[in-house]
Amino acid sequence: MKKILALVLVSTLVFVSCEGDQGPPGEDGLDGLQGQVFEVEGVDFAYESEFNLYSAPFALEEYTNFDILEQDGLLIYRYGDLRDVEGNIVNGWELLPLTAYDGEGRSFQYGFSHAQLDAEVRITSEFNISDLEAGYTQDQIFRFIILPNDWAPEAGLNKNNMEEVMNSLKIDKIERLNLKN
Repeated sequence: MKKILALVLVSTLVFVSCEGDQGPPGEDGLDGLQGQVFEVEGVDFAYESEFNLYSAPFALEEYTNFDILEQDGLLIYRYGDLRDVEGNIVNGWELLPLTAYDGEGRSFQYGFSHAQLDAEVRITSEFNISDLEAGYTQDQIFRFIILPNDWAPEAGLNKNNMEEVMNSLKIDKIERLNLKN
């Protein structure tokens, strides 16, 4: 028994004290969460009469600089207008889904669906929206926030507040793209 213990001890010392050439350097790791925000301007919806809806598809991998995982989440905000907040003029961003009203007071909804690599923003309603004003369907601006699958928001985080979400993800850069350029 003592001989076996001595053999184990000696072999452990031999393997621990071995040295060789240093291997090649590895790839840099990711610092923190891998979330991203990008803004797409010049979005024109296409009307689909058979479903009475407008749609705008997006291939997310065209706008990101990292692999999107199936478990990652997505928030989409629509640019509404300029707003006065406590004396400061700020951009008004609204989280989808949202309900809007046309000039006649009829309600319609901006919503979206997404899979791992693409998303589709839709405008739907109970009334025939084929004649919806171009101000609601053409030249729209959207911001997309890709949420890493391991992101855990703080308790009480208001996802309606895009700045709060971006701060939580420690994102300060917004990639801006214009579809009409």
